[in-house]
Amino acid sequence: MALLPIDQMIARTSSSIDDSDVSFFYDLIALGEMITKLTALFLISNIEDDIERARYRYEYQLVRADGIGEFSNTINSIITSSAADLLSNPVRDNEMSELVSKAKENTWQREALFKLNNCLIQLKINANDLTNKSSLLIWYSNFAILRNKTKGHGAITTAQCASVNPDLYDSIIAIYNNLTLFKRPWAYLYQNYSGKYRISYISEKSSDFDYLKRKNTYTLNNGVYCFTNEPHAVNLCYSNSELSCFFLVNGNFSNTNQFEVLNYLTNDKDKKDGTEYLVPPTRLPDSMTSGSHQLDLIGNSFSNLPIGLTDYIKRNELEDELKKVLLEKERYPIVTLKGRGGIGKTSLAIHVIDEIINTFPNRFQVIVWFSARDVDLMVEGPKQVQAVVANQKDISIEYYSQIGEKKSKRTVIGDFSKELTHNSIGDALYIFDNFETLSNPLEVFEWLDSYIRLPNKILITSRLCRNFKADYPVEVKGMNEDQCRSLIFNTASRFGIQDLLTEEYIDSLIEESDGHPYIIKIILGEVAKKRKISEIRRVVADKDKVLDALFKRTYSTLSKAGKRIFLTLCSWRSVIPQIALESVILREGNEKIDVDNGIDELHKSSFIEISERKDDSFIYVPLAAALYGARELEVSPEKPIILQDKKLLMEFGAGTERGKMTLIAHIEKKVKSVFNRVDSVEKLEEEIPSLECLSAKYPYVWKHIAELYRKFNLMGQAKEAYRELLKVIHDEQQKIFYWKELAVICRDDHDWSGESSALTEIVEIANVPYAEISYVAYRINKFYSETSDMDKLKTYMIEKVINSMEKRIDEANSIDCSRLAWLCLNMQDETRALKYAKYGLELDDKNQHCQNLVNKLSLL
Repeated sequence: MALLPIDQMIARTSSSIDDSDVSFFYDLIALGEMITKLTALFLISNIEDDIERARYRYEYQLVRADGIGEFSNTINSIITSSAADLLSNPVRDNEMSELVSKAKENTWQREALFKLNNCLIQLKINANDLTNKSSLLIWYSNFAILRNKTKGHGAITTAQCASVNPDLYDSIIAIYNNLTLFKRPWAYLYQNYSGKYRISYISEKSSDFDYLKRKNTYTLNNGVYCFTNEPHAVNLCYSNSELSCFFLVNGNFSNTNQFEVLNYLTNDKDKKDGTEYLVPPTRLPDSMTSGSHQLDLIGNSFSNLPIGLTDYIKRNELEDELKKVLLEKERYPIVTLKGRGGIGKTSLAIHVIDEIINTFPNRFQVIVWFSARDVDLMVEGPKQVQAVVANQKDISIEYYSQIGEKKSKRTVIGDFSKELTHNSIGDALYIFDNFETLSNPLEVFEWLDSYIRLPNKILITSRLCRNFKADYPVEVKGMNEDQCRSLIFNTASRFGIQDLLTEEYIDSLIEESDGHPYIIKIILGEVAKKRKISEIRRVVADKDKVLDALFKRTYSTLSKAGKRIFLTLCSWRSVIPQIALESVILREGNEKIDVDNGIDELHKSSFIEISERKDDSFIYVPLAAALYGARELEVSPEKPIILQDKKLLMEFGAGTERGKMTLIAHIEKKVKSVFNRVDSVEKLEEEIPSLECLSAKYPYVWKHIAELYRKFNLMGQAKEAYRELLKVIHDEQQKIFYWKELAVICRDDHDWSGESSALTEIVEIANVPYAEISYVAYRINKFYSETSDMDKLKTYMIEKVINSMEKRIDEANSIDCSRLAWLCLNMQDETRALKYAKYGLELDDKNQHCQNLVNKLSLL
């Protein structure tokens, strides 16, 4: 097997030979189309991200293609234009070379070209002439011509098909058997909840993808991949983990924002969402915060710092912290500003750096701002903009463009790496804005981290920080109430809507927005537009483009576990104890998920906020993120499972204010709900894993588990539940109480061995009240009075009780003495029994139990 879908199509052509020459011909045409499309899609997948969006431009064209000619044109354009410079090195060295090399004698390229040319000649179809300088690129153009000229009923006769089929077959197979892309590892990648991947090989099995099975640190979207120097997503090729179908893009973009995909093997067609291909691939406007195109002298520093916002709201604590760490010369070479999109990271950075330039003019001699931003968040909505940098090469070229030096593209990255270590102008501050939109943020970070040296500094603004760790991270959260009110007042004044805002609405706006400045501006913009206040939640929910701009890209990079946990949290917007989430996600029937890692991923991706308390962590999803998640949930294939989890989560009770309900109150409410709901042993077994998970944080859940087992007369499991509880209890009084509870369960189960063991444990507790030891003696005597089977009595346990009571006899009352005397008598020690019976009468001469014992023993 080279490639499964091609092999399947070849098998189909073999069977169509017996049908008719015409059927065989059109199956070969379909096979040639697959070869053409896969070549184009492979090349596109290996184009590196660049600021001109070359890969997007080709995909944009193919989803709108009206024939196979668009695909052959794409192949030719990639190989013969500047896009060739963006191809990965292995592809340039192999596939590109094979496509552009002259088709010399006795080469497979020449066989493919001339056999196809024979077909064209026999069918009298005019196409590109072949010369000694012709390359394989012409094959794709000529095949498109052949396909289009023979399209439709009656376009080619049976005799013509019979004459061209052998050459056409040989021509196609020559490419399939020899072009390197068809020999490379191809696979469908499917991420499990563990974060590791299931590899379904479309090609021959190889070890190239195996590292994805072992580690869970990768976030590749599910889909078809081809491995060159690394896995490359083949975006417009579709399959599944079972490899039960293969669809290729077929163009025909419609006014419903969908495009067509075709399964060549079955001739089935389907539609795919094309909303990500709506923006024309022309150069976009610059961002408002892209910075100037050359360094200017500002004070003592050369800088291209963007102009700050006119409506900037001061955030003193964050400003002081950031300023302090940037001025520090001996520590923290890399600083990050991390937070949700639109939370104010960029404006904070611009304000603080501008202040440093003006008030600490000698700290940095050069300040360079690199913008990877591709969306500006404006009050009227998000607008796509032109990113300035996308990778190491862009960054390096931009730097030398800023300082007015020309460098070779071959050495520019190495040259700038030296500037990171020791800048030729002076102490340098490099700012990377919107770091998460770089083509490979982790790779760029590792590069920067390897070369940056103090006193030079790097400042990164990013929504993500889960894959890299700065020397000093600063988290930017929502504005506090005073800052929100200042922002609301300034924005309302600018829009002329002060008279429309009531104090109640302002309070609600601050609470519902979670202090998110961009959300506040969006809502006030809507008020200005409609000249009336509207329900805040509804306003945000209706802003699809805003929610996409804030969350879509980051959401797509989440692991499968991260997405599952996020959607579960968004199914019911409340303050949720982490242990509650864990117990529900890890319930019986759910696929195993690393909840801790998933929560950490969401927090580092700015999707959730975590409130740490002494008893647990409480998780909260801000309004905008929750609304985005609710929208994603509606189309998630896991919606039914998540809605089941939601019902179980709601049994913990809502937290309308962060941390208002204690963890114990949440758990007690949950346990009560389970107790009332479970009506069979089967349902009980389904609940036990979740309850056991809760017991890790709140051990007394074991008591409730025991009660549930007793409800169904499962006494053995109830006893084990109490033993699990006793393993983790340290308070002496609590231990006494629960050993007695266990003893009662054992007694109800007619388990004297278990009861006696539990009772003896009470005696061995340090500082146990004497009355508790006396109670143990009473239970042992009671058992002896009801049975004569001494073998069941553990005599060494009884001796422990006797010894414990004797050592503290001065604490005994007459009843205690009677119980001790009976213990001695049951151990056939009449002398000691008489001694303690008489001592009991000394304490209380009216104690009938002691008197009866003395009378009985006097007769012996």
